Amino acid sequence: MESDPTILDFACVCNSTLYEGTRCQTPIDYCLNETCSGNGVCQSVNGVAQCTCTSLYYGQHCEIETNTVTQSEQVKKAATAITIVGIATIYLICIIFDVLRFRFNVI
Repeated sequence: MESDPTILDFACVCNSTLYEGTRCQTPIDYCLNETCSGNGVCQSVNGVAQCTCTSLYYGQHCEIETNTVTQSEQVKKAATAITIVGIATIYLICIIFDVLRFRFNVI
């Protein structure tokens, strides 16, 4: 039986932790099992998963909020409280005018 010279039978052993595949041609994606919080982006760098954080977060997995986020949350809460007080005030004024108009025929 003759062998076909066009068929090559070989196997690659990847010595690096950066590539895998039959010819060590596929970069290993270390971010498959990695989660970055705070809209962070995971990148495989030299065989390690690393999170690149937005300016609002920091930490190994972008899990810690900066002071900017904390201040922003405080401003949102204050604005919500002011809005609620404003709506309640308008509502009370309307009730007072209705009482004055229908009960005492004033206004």
